[in-house]
Amino acid sequence: MNSLILSTRPAQGRFVQSLAEMCGIFNSIPGEKTYWDFSKTNVGVSYINQHAKTKFKFSNKLSDFYFNDVVKMASWREAINKTDVSCFKQFDQIFILGGMLSTQSCLKRNNKKYDDLIDTKNQINFISVGCQLHKIFTTLKINTEYKTPIHEFCYDTQETNINQSIFAPYDYNLYHGYDIPRYGMKRLDALQYFNLQNKTIFDDFSNKPLDFTFGMTIITKDRLYQEAYAKEVLHHFPKHKFFIYNKITEEDNFVDRNTYLNLIGKSKYTLILPTYDETAISIFRIIESLERECLPLFHCSCATEEFCASFKIDQTVIDKLKIDGNKFILQDDERRDIISYLNKKILPYQKGFNI
Repeated sequence: MNSLILSTRPAQGRFVQSLAEMCGIFNSIPGEKTYWDFSKTNVGVSYINQHAKTKFKFSNKLSDFYFNDVVKMASWREAINKTDVSCFKQFDQIFILGGMLSTQSCLKRNNKKYDDLIDTKNQINFISVGCQLHKIFTTLKINTEYKTPIHEFCYDTQETNINQSIFAPYDYNLYHGYDIPRYGMKRLDALQYFNLQNKTIFDDFSNKPLDFTFGMTIITKDRLYQEAYAKEVLHHFPKHKFFIYNKITEEDNFVDRNTYLNLIGKSKYTLILPTYDETAISIFRIIESLERECLPLFHCSCATEEFCASFKIDQTVIDKLKIDGNKFILQDDERRDIISYLNKKILPYQKGFNI
C-alpha cells in the first residue's frame, strides 16, 4: 500500500513533538509512506522519523505552484481548477492529521466551512494558512478524480473537517481519540500506540512529591470563568503547580511541554476542563496523565458520557472524580485503584485505522 500523509500543523516548532507522537501509529500500516509538506527542507520529517521510528519519505510537490502561482489567483475555485493532481495518482490512501484550526483560518465546525472560501481569495496569500488550505483542497480533488480513500484525524472537535464540504469525499473515515457518533468520529488509539512502542523499564512515576499540577490557556473572554475555577481547586491541594497563558490579561508563566509532563509525572492529580467545544473533553490530556500515574479530576460540567461509552468505563467512576469547588477527598489507595482501573480501560492499543 502506498500512503500519502499530510497535516494542517507545521512539522516544526511547538506542534512537531505531538505530531510525531500521532505519527507512530503509521508503523502499524504496511507499505511505503510519504509525508507531504510545503517546507523547503525535510528537517521536520526527519524529526518525526527519529522520534516516532517511522520511515516517511518526504515530498513537497506543488509547493512551488502554491508560492509562485496560487497566491496570485482570484479565488480558491481558480486554484482548485488549475491544480494538477496527476502526480498523486499512485497513492492508495490519504491520511490527514488535524482539520484546520479555527484561530488561524476563521473556519469552525457548525459555523464557517471550506465552502465559504471557494469563491473568495480569503487566506490565499496568508502563507501559514493558505498553504495548508491548498493541501486540503488538493486532497479533495485527488479524492474526486481518483476515488482515493481519505482518513482524517481530528485533534480538536471544533476543527473544520473535509466532509463538511460541497465536495463530499468518497470513501472517507473521520477519527478522534474517542468515539463521538454525533460528529461521525471513530476512536483511534494513536497516542496509545506511540506510548506502548516507547515504554522503557526506567519509567517510574511512583514518587509523588506534588499533590496537583495543571496548565491552561485562556484565549477568549468566555473562558475566564475556568481560570477562576481552576484557582479555586488549587486551594484543596497544598503542594501544587499551576501554569497559565491568558491572552486577555497577558498573564503568562507557561513552561515547555516536556517540563510540564515531567511535573505531571510527579503529581497525584491534574484537572480536565471542557474544551472550547464544551460538549467534549481532551482525551489526550487524560492519556498523558494516566501514563504518568496522575489521576485526572473533572470539572463538574464536563460531558463524559461519550468518552465513557467509547472505552466502556463505568460512568459512576468518572462521576466520583467530578469536583464542583468543594473539598475533594480521596484516600491514596482509592486513587491508585482508580488509576489502575482507568489504565486498563484506556491505555491499551485496540482501535486502529479502518482500512
